[in-house]
Amino acid sequence: MSEELSLVIKNQQAIAGIRHIDWNKDELIERVRAVTAKYKGLVYTDDDITNARTDRAELNAIKNSISDSRIQVKKFVMAPYDQFEAEVAEVTDLIIEAVKPIDEAIKTHDENQKADKKKQLVAYFDSIIGDLAESVTFERVFDPKMVNASTSMKKAKEGIADGVQQIRTNIETINTVVSEPYRSFAVANYLQTMKLAGSMKLAQRMEQEDRRKAELAAEAEKANAAASAPAPSAPAAEPPKPAAPVQPAPQPSSFAAAVEKAAAPAPAPAPAESPEKLYAMCFRAIGTKEQLIALRQYMKDNHIKYGKVE
Repeated sequence: MSEELSLVIKNQQAIAGIRHIDWNKDELIERVRAVTAKYKGLVYTDDDITNARTDRAELNAIKNSISDSRIQVKKFVMAPYDQFEAEVAEVTDLIIEAVKPIDEAIKTHDENQKADKKKQLVAYFDSIIGDLAESVTFERVFDPKMVNASTSMKKAKEGIADGVQQIRTNIETINTVVSEPYRSFAVANYLQTMKLAGSMKLAQRMEQEDRRKAELAAEAEKANAAASAPAPSAPAAEPPKPAAPVQPAPQPSSFAAAVEKAAAPAPAPAPAESPEKLYAMCFRAIGTKEQLIALRQYMKDNHIKYGKVE
């Protein structure tokens, strides 16, 4: 059938005969060289701009004349091919029209197959999503490539399960690292954006902002308390008493002074402020590279010491 419906050129010799176009190349190139030779080395000054424009116009006229001849030859040579191309298109258009309904049938079949496969994946998703059903939609873990014919149903379900498990792991990471009341905000942001690191940074910023506000409020309260405290009243003035005769004070010996100084009680040291009590907790974190990096960054930002568990 392919041999019967193949294109056959009946005048192969006519086509093969057009292998080279003879023209006066050698003669023309010598004339052009002679014309252009007189322009080599010329330097045009501002006073010669008029002559420069004239020379450029003459050279462009020669070039355009040669190019116009080339275009005419091309049209002459291409005319048989252009007619041949149009005639071939008339034949292939018949085939294209015959293929269209076949294409539509195949496309409809493929779309139905994809829709049925996606329906099965949605049912599988609903069976494993559990307590996250209100927060996570199917589209969060769905990849359009899953419904392609090249992807098996087993592989597609594995992709759905991996996506759900990844979400659970990320939520667990937030619950482990972030404290309330910021934990719920971090989880809500993650479920909306599906970005673990960004959600943990959001919780960190909220906690830092609340701590700063609390410090400012404590300072303001302390200042207000100091400002509202009553000033101590000055003691009443007593009438002057007659001055007693001045008696010379006995001068103790150097030994007695040393004994007195040694017997005097030493001043009590000021009580040191007790630092905030620290606690230690040992645990092993398991997660993706992104999760562990976010966990380490969170501990660094909050000045939490960590190290290897022996």
